[in-house]
Amino acid sequence: MPDSQRFFEVPSSQWCRCLDTASALALGPVLPQPALNSFFDESARGREQTESLRRLIRERPAGKPLVMVSHQVNITALSGVYPQSGEIVVLKVDGAQLTVAGRISTSK
Repeated sequence: MPDSQRFFEVPSSQWCRCLDTASALALGPVLPQPALNSFFDESARGREQTESLRRLIRERPAGKPLVMVSHQVNITALSGVYPQSGEIVVLKVDGAQLTVAGRISTSK
């Protein structure tokens, strides 16, 4: 990808479908992030992974957008939203507080 197209890093689940989606966005380099992996089959990991995501979000540079690619179970735990397949959930970050700012459907 040419440097002119690298806007920011995109943390992604390590699962192939998420990595492919993150790459297809062409926003910048994809960073495999274990905290974004699905914990559907291991719900006991949910609380720890969600807190890791909250830390990742809090530690990003102020004013810098953050695009993450993950799974329904992770998105629901983080936001309280049960997204449709492919749906984009936009969160507003205010310190440690996350609020849903919007939802974008990608289905036709």
